Amino acid sequence: MQFCQLISNYRVLDIFIYVNKDCVLINILFMSKVLSAKIENKINYKLEFKVPKEEYTKWRDRLEEQYLSTVEVPGFRKGKAPKDLVEKNINKAALEQTIMKESLEKYTQEALVEAQKDLKEKSRIALMPTYTVVPDSVKSEDGFSFTLAAELLPEIDFGFLKTLKVARPKENDLGDRLTVKEFIAKEKSGFIASHNEYTEVKEGSVEDGSQVTIDMSGKVDGKDDPRLNAVDMKAGLGVGQFLPDFEKGLKGTKVGETKTFEVEFPKNYFEASLAGKKAEFTVTVKTLSTPEYSTIEEVLTKVNHDGHNHSNFTDEKGFDEYVTNYYDKETEKLIEDRWQKNVLKTVIEKSGDFPVSEDRIIQESDRIFGLIKADSEKQNRDVAEIFAISGIPGSDKKTTDEIEMKKIIADYVRNEFKLSSIWNVVYESKIENKVSPEQSELAAKEVMQDPQKFGLQPGIDEQRAKEFAFSTLMKQMSAQWLFDQIREKKKEAGEKKESKKK
Repeated sequence: MQFCQLISNYRVLDIFIYVNKDCVLINILFMSKVLSAKIENKINYKLEFKVPKEEYTKWRDRLEEQYLSTVEVPGFRKGKAPKDLVEKNINKAALEQTIMKESLEKYTQEALVEAQKDLKEKSRIALMPTYTVVPDSVKSEDGFSFTLAAELLPEIDFGFLKTLKVARPKENDLGDRLTVKEFIAKEKSGFIASHNEYTEVKEGSVEDGSQVTIDMSGKVDGKDDPRLNAVDMKAGLGVGQFLPDFEKGLKGTKVGETKTFEVEFPKNYFEASLAGKKAEFTVTVKTLSTPEYSTIEEVLTKVNHDGHNHSNFTDEKGFDEYVTNYYDKETEKLIEDRWQKNVLKTVIEKSGDFPVSEDRIIQESDRIFGLIKADSEKQNRDVAEIFAISGIPGSDKKTTDEIEMKKIIADYVRNEFKLSSIWNVVYESKIENKVSPEQSELAAKEVMQDPQKFGLQPGIDEQRAKEFAFSTLMKQMSAQWLFDQIREKKKEAGEKKESKKK
C-alpha cells in the first residue's frame, strides 16, 4: 500500500501514473503541455503550448461560474438567480474577453516556466522583455493553445580576448586638440577677460580683449542664412567666443561702422551643414568697451575678486601650473575615452557576424529616420541638412539620397544592437556579482530626480527609470569586464618583457 502511494506521486519524463487503492493502473496522462520548442535563425525561440481540452474546459467553466455569480438580476439576490435568467442579462462578448484574458495570464506563466527550463537545458538565455505570445496563434476550439516567442542572446565566443591587443592612443592622436601652451594662453585670455574691468568708449577700434555689442547677418552660397543673424549680441574678443576668421575680420572696426568680410567655417564645425563652408558676414559695431588691465598679474592684484575662489593660484606661475595640471588630467581622460571606443569597435569586429533581430533593426532605423524627417519639416530645412548634423556615424558623408541615409542609419543601429547583445552576454555569462536590488533602487532614484542629466525626458515614470537604471549599471559592469581583460593582457605582456630584460 505504501509502495502504491509512492508510485502515485512519482513523475518520470512528465508522466504521472495514477493507481487505485488496490494498486491497479487506471490511467497514464502526459502532463507536459509543450508540443514543440525550437530555435530559428539561431536567436528566435518559439514554444508551442497546448492545454488539454478536458483541463481547459474545467478552467473555463470555473471562470464562467465566477463571472455569472457577479451578475445582478432584478428580483434576485446576487448569485441566486437561475442560470438561464443570468445568461440573458450578461454581455457575452465581455465574458469571452474576460475568459481569454484570464486564460492567457495563467497559461502564459506556465509556458514561461517550461520555456526557461528548456532553454536552461539548451544552455541558452532569453531576453525577458522579449517574451511574447505570437499574434493570431491563440486558439481555444480544442483545448487552449498558443505560441510563446522570445529573442535569445547570441552565442559569442570571447576566446579572441586572450590575444586581443588595442594600442593606447597618443596625445597627438586626439586630432585638433590645442597644445598645452595654446591651451594656457587661451585660458589666460579668458580669465583676464572675465575678471577685468571695462570702460565703454565712443572712439577707438576693436582689438583683442575688447568687448563689443554687434548686429550681424550672414550669407552662405550667396543666400541669406537666418542662423547667422543676430541683434545686440554681446561678446568679447580673444576668449574663443568667435571663430578666428570672424575675429580677424572684426578687428579694426570702429564704433558705428559696418563691415563685410568672409569667414571659413572649420571642417570639424559642430554645425555639420556649415562645416568647411565659406560665409559672408555683414557686421555693425554698436558699442565698444576696452579693458582696464592687460596682464593676469594686474587682474589678480588690482581687481576685486569677491565671490571668486582662486585658492589654487595667486600669481601667473601658479595659474600656469593649475591649468597645466587640468590639461594633463583632461588629456588622460580623452585618451582613455578614445581607447575605450577603440576597444569596443575592435570587440564588435572580432566577435564575429552573430545574428541580431532584423525586425528590430528595421523598426528602430525607421523610427530614427522618421524623427529626422519630422525635424526637417519642423525647421523647414532639407532632410540632408538635419541628417548631416545628427551625429550618426557616417552622416558626415553629406549624402542627399534618402536610401543611402537609411542604409547608414541601419548600419549604425545594427552595431548598437550587436554591442547591446555583447553587454548582455558578458553580464549573464561573465559577471559574478550581478546588480543588486539596492544598487538598482538607488540608481533609479537618481534618474527620477534629474532625468535630463541622463538624456531622458522630464516626468519619466518610475518603471522606465528602473529599467534605465538597471540597463546602465549592467552596461557599466560588462564594459568594465571587457576593458579589464584587455588591460590585463597588456599588464602581462609588460611583465614578461620586464622579466626578459632582467
